[in-house]
Amino acid sequence: MAYATDKKEILQKVFYGQGIIAESFINPENPFTRLAFNPDSPIYGYNPAKANALLDEAGFDRKLDGMRFSIRQYTSTSDVAAGKTNELLREQWRKVGIDLKVMPLEGTVYPELVYKKLDFDLAMGFWPFGPDPSLIGLHIHGRQILPGLIPGNIMGYRNENVDDLLDKAAVTQDVKERAKMYGEISSIIAEDVPTMWFIFDKSVSVYHDRFVGISTTAFRAIESYGEIWSKTGK
Repeated sequence: MAYATDKKEILQKVFYGQGIIAESFINPENPFTRLAFNPDSPIYGYNPAKANALLDEAGFDRKLDGMRFSIRQYTSTSDVAAGKTNELLREQWRKVGIDLKVMPLEGTVYPELVYKKLDFDLAMGFWPFGPDPSLIGLHIHGRQILPGLIPGNIMGYRNENVDDLLDKAAVTQDVKERAKMYGEISSIIAEDVPTMWFIFDKSVSVYHDRFVGISTTAFRAIESYGEIWSKTGK
């Protein structure tokens, strides 16, 4: 499925080129985390021919309709980028015989099915990692496999080596040593493929200068509208 995904098309058509293709949880352009970027980690470039060959090898034969199998993907209706990305994925994956059933979910239904009941084939969402790569542990550490835990390891991914590296990196103060550990973690995850990374987006927020009280964070431009007011009253 990774080889069947054209991330360049997603970057251009969904994010209008505002971002970079993600090959791991480490953003190589982030000044706080780029030291931990491992350029030697496996990369699955767009290669439909290889995707078809691997699916054939795995025994997923095409049926009369040309499809090999169907798979559900949940996303939140409020995640516009995910919705647009899924439109492209549906067409990209059909080329290799995967019938993607996109299922947008309202409000609390998404966390109920995905995080609490773990009732899904695939789930797409936005993962903010902030200025420190240690936050990846919230999503992939074995101890985070717990229904109802948000954020949690919804993949059920468990790798003792990864868990050990995460624990050591969390208490290691030497910057270069920590970076080496996270680089090793990204390489292992790339080999195991419990999840797929798509885009590190560069979001742009625009607001009129008559508004006061707008604060920006690493996560989003506006955290709360409660303290924003207009100098003109409009």
